[in-house]
Amino acid sequence: MHTRRLKPADAKTFPALRLAALQEAPAAFGSSYDEEKDFQSSTIEQRLAEKSDSGPFGFRIPLASLIQPIARTGKTVHPS
Repeated sequence: MHTRRLKPADAKTFPALRLAALQEAPAAFGSSYDEEKDFQSSTIEQRLAEKSDSGPFGFRIPLASLIQPIARTGKTVHPS
């Protein structure tokens, strides 16, 4: 298996995959399909271009974490 960091050039193909995942497993994300479906490609390119120690779209990818519910949405988040 080969993995790599997403790049701004992936902004054309990444949204379809992410939106499908948001619909298939909404509880696995801190965002929602409705929040991301209208993102402009420039927004996605900018987020993919960000260099940090966090994962795509600025989320940390922890090895293990605790989760807590968000009262207004019923979703769970990873505490910082």
